[in-house]
Amino acid sequence: MEFFSTTTNENGIESLTIGRQWWLFPTITIPLTVLVFATWVAWQRHRKRVDAQSLGIGDLTKIVEPDPMSEKSPTSTQTSV
Repeated sequence: MEFFSTTTNENGIESLTIGRQWWLFPTITIPLTVLVFATWVAWQRHRKRVDAQSLGIGDLTKIVEPDPMSEKSPTSTQTSV
């Protein structure tokens, strides 16, 4: 696919012009890039989950990443002297 073309005028000066179908490149590559990245992220999450289950540490993620709604506020855990 030709994105750029050069033309020479009668004075011998070359000019660079953009091809008429330049819009095909971003129209195709941007969605494909997003699709590949999303697939990679989903695959990484899947592999992490499968690896944790195969090692028997699937429940440890709940300990490492506690639910923020179940945490107590810092002021309620302080005791007065």
